[in-house]
Amino acid sequence: MADPVVNSSAVPASGALEAAFAALQRYREGSPRGDLLPIDDAVRRSRPGAVDRDRLEERLLGVLRADLPVEAREYAARQLVRIVTDAAAPLLGELASDPAVREAARGVLEALGSEAAAAALRGCLDRLDGASRAGVAAALGRLRDPESVGALATMLNAEDPRPAEAALFALGRIGTPAAAEALDARAVRAPVALLPVLGDALLACAESLIAAGRPDAAVPLCRRAARAPFPSHVRAAAVRIGGPAVGA
Repeated sequence: MADPVVNSSAVPASGALEAAFAALQRYREGSPRGDLLPIDDAVRRSRPGAVDRDRLEERLLGVLRADLPVEAREYAARQLVRIVTDAAAPLLGELASDPAVREAARGVLEALGSEAAAAALRGCLDRLDGASRAGVAAALGRLRDPESVGALATMLNAEDPRPAEAALFALGRIGTPAAAEALDARAVRAPVALLPVLGDALLACAESLIAAGRPDAAVPLCRRAARAPFPSHVRAAAVRIGGPAVGA
């Protein structure tokens, strides 16, 4: 039998939920996972827009930003993925700079997938470096956020290859004319080490432009990718994607 629709007064018994949140304060590797089941149950039973869900989101965010064991904070993030709203985006953006939970916070924002989430991720870029900055850039690409093209373009010349490669990936996924311009500009003097990733980004962007009815913007990218020094598999794919206008 399917669960009935449950109102906030039945999700779940307050004593059990309070005990679970108390256990979460101490939760770490090796702690009994069963102690947290009332939180799982509350998240599962809550409904969008209900007071109980708003309160759960608030409490889980409190755990995520508190000085608690990383296992407790990561558990809170996994639960937030299921109920997070735009109201949480600014705080999650701040937490995306916290070394202890930045990956977890970024994952919640990516799951949220809204404009508010993308804006929070964009706001992280200048506060991060290395692998963390690369992770945010890749997330913006998976969200296909057109507003991030300018910021991503500035990362293409980074000395650290990780942000540069992530920015290439992201621009390829975003696939707008502005993204195409940024990729084409980088292709003029791209170092050899970036060519495989750059080639894939050019092709991904070209495919998105064609799907959007903009072959005029896609063909120059394919022509660029169809020439040396791009790897042979990139050149062959560029001719296939671009068609006769490239293969001629």
